[in-house]
Amino acid sequence: MIEEEKLIEAGEIYKPHALKGELNAYSDYDKDLFNQGYPVIIPMDGIYIPFYLMSVRNKGKHTYLFMFDGIDTLEKAYKLSNTHFFMLKKDVAEFLQIDEDELEWDEDFTDYLLIDEKYGNIGRITGIDTTTDNFLLIVQPEGDEKKEPLLVPFVEEFIRSETQYEEEKIKETGYKGEVLMELPEGVLNINDAADDEEESDD
Repeated sequence: MIEEEKLIEAGEIYKPHALKGELNAYSDYDKDLFNQGYPVIIPMDGIYIPFYLMSVRNKGKHTYLFMFDGIDTLEKAYKLSNTHFFMLKKDVAEFLQIDEDELEWDEDFTDYLLIDEKYGNIGRITGIDTTTDNFLLIVQPEGDEKKEPLLVPFVEEFIRSETQYEEEKIKETGYKGEVLMELPEGVLNINDAADDEEESDD
């Protein structure tokens, strides 16, 4: 039996694609992680069940088409759809060549408010992009859900404090806590410049 504390959430599985069992999926992790033969863990009836990928195809930067061993019909695929999926922490840590403890950062700070000492509230941390050599916080700008997420370097030296909110404040603010950082000059401007460039291309 797979124990929950040994798992890390790795993404979401959506509806089936076509008729042969492929499933639409989303993950912040790079495609190469899913080509290592590691099990993909899916909760079913309160139990974590391992499934093995036969193939992975890219649809977008973080969207994929998964084909699992033994899932070869639309009916079987629907049983796995519309759920979060997990992987073993030891497998993800091995792939990223980091310690398992470092994976806790992602879970710890999700739904925290990122605050910069100079600029104030930046936005909601929704995850960590681990596809680059240097991890990046994925931050949805506060008050603008339609704006592209910001990518902020996740460097321990930038962190000034972290605070976990009490239950009452979580209900009041919608955040689990806050992370105060002192970001170098220009980090947030780089994101703005990228947005401007995309708009000019349009």
